[in-house]
Amino acid sequence: MTVATAFPSAAQPNRMVCPLRRYPLLSYFLIAYAFTAAFDLLVLARFPDVPSFLRDFGPSVAALLLTGVTAGRPGIKRLLRRLVLWRVPVRWYLRVLLGTPAIYVVGILLAVAGAVASFTAPSPTEWLVFGTVGFLYALVFAGPLFEEPGWRGFALPRMQTR
Repeated sequence: MTVATAFPSAAQPNRMVCPLRRYPLLSYFLIAYAFTAAFDLLVLARFPDVPSFLRDFGPSVAALLLTGVTAGRPGIKRLLRRLVLWRVPVRWYLRVLLGTPAIYVVGILLAVAGAVASFTAPSPTEWLVFGTVGFLYALVFAGPLFEEPGWRGFALPRMQTR
C-alpha cells in the first residue's frame, strides 16, 4: 500500500460540502429557515417556556457555517469583523441611544397632559429602568445581533452581485 492510498486526499471533496459550495445562497436560505422551523417545531412546541430568541440564531448559524465552507477561517474573521465596523460618527449612535428614549418620554408626558384622563403614567423608575432595558434589548438582542450577520453579512452581498 502506498502513502497516497493509505490516507484520503485532502483535495477530495466531501459529498455534503460540494452542494454547499456550489449553491451557497440557496444553501444559506435552506439552513436558516430549517434552523428556525426546527426550533419552533422541536423545541417551542414541546417546551413553550424556553426563550424564543434562540430561534433568531438561524441566519447567523447558516452564515457562519457557509462562510466556513466557502471561505474558511479568513472568511469567518471578515464576517465577524463587520459586526464591530463603525460606519458613522459616534454622535449618530448617541442620538439613537438617547433620542429614542427621549421620544418615549415626550409621548408619556403628552399623554399625561390631558390626552387620556384615566391614563396613569409609570413612575420615573419604571420607565427609566424598564424602558431602557427594553429599548436596549430590542436594539441589540431582538434581531440585529442574531440575524444581521447572516442576512447582511452573507446573503445580501451575494444577492447584490446578481
